[in-house]
Amino acid sequence: MDSEQDAIPWHLANRLVKYLENPEATFEYLHLTEFFRARAAMLALKGKVLNQAGLHTALSKYQVQVGGIYRYHLIRTARTFLEKHNLAQLPECDIHAVDPFHGPKQVEKNRELIQCVIQTAEFDFLATLNFLSVATELHEEIANHPLEFWVKGAGKPDVVFVAVQVQKTDYGYDVMPPPDEVKRLTRERRLVQMYSVRKQEELPLWNKPVDVHQLAVASDTSDIGTSASGTTADKTAEMAGRPQVKVIGDFRAIILPHDQKAIPLVKKYKTRAFLRFIHNRLTEHGISEFYIEEIRDAYNAQLPQHHATRQWRSDRCRDDLFGKIKWVFDHLFETLDKGTGHYRLRVSFLTPEMALRRG
Repeated sequence: MDSEQDAIPWHLANRLVKYLENPEATFEYLHLTEFFRARAAMLALKGKVLNQAGLHTALSKYQVQVGGIYRYHLIRTARTFLEKHNLAQLPECDIHAVDPFHGPKQVEKNRELIQCVIQTAEFDFLATLNFLSVATELHEEIANHPLEFWVKGAGKPDVVFVAVQVQKTDYGYDVMPPPDEVKRLTRERRLVQMYSVRKQEELPLWNKPVDVHQLAVASDTSDIGTSASGTTADKTAEMAGRPQVKVIGDFRAIILPHDQKAIPLVKKYKTRAFLRFIHNRLTEHGISEFYIEEIRDAYNAQLPQHHATRQWRSDRCRDDLFGKIKWVFDHLFETLDKGTGHYRLRVSFLTPEMALRRG
């Protein structure tokens, strides 16, 4: 079995079907789905597909929801296994939860069964991607469904937002439950585990070192606490020479380069918040390129729970956040790959604080 599957959250294996079929706003659901979503992405990029170029073209063209496809095949395969063996749920794979008279050998046997289920699901997942890589029309069918069904995520559920604590490290970041959920899981005698997200050096987002800082998402209505090392003043070298956009107030308005007319953003809360967040994050990391999905997840993670209605839920930042002023987005950002949501900031923002420092 390869190293990626060594990271399976085994303590959740027996609840795999339950969580995938009925999403819950819990850390356990997040942990399980984040692992399998990462697995799906890895297989889509590096799996044994005959026409890799054709697949990557299709993934970008149709914005294929590979996580949803993987979920569908995993549920179907697990359900087939349960029915065949007349089981209500998958076997327990956590050494702390099995019958002590059976011990490690039973755990190892159970894990081998789960691995077989996953391998079977991944065979079907790759078969679907293989078909997609050579198909020419979305109405073509595989496994009794048209490609359009698969491209849209095979009936994937709506997004569920989960409160977490995030600890940045030199290698990426660690994600763990908020204190209240730790207490609940502990009282229920459940194993509490964090999971780690590693940097992917081939992605431009990680081209620069990451500062170590801590982000705690509160479990009640208190504000998020953050602390960061380093200053932003020393991290703007990459922005040198770029056209400057003058920021008025706290992004209440902006003035584009070579223009005198201010563009008001007072009534466009999410646009203001997006631009403010992009400016702070890219400046902090000393980069200009970003993936919109990662920015969206980071933006939502830093919102307190009582601001849940302000979460940004779409990956169509140009259409949904800028609306009638889409041309402003085009002045500020360069689209590197629309399919993957890869963008580059064209400008640098001159905020009032930066203007005072320069003065």
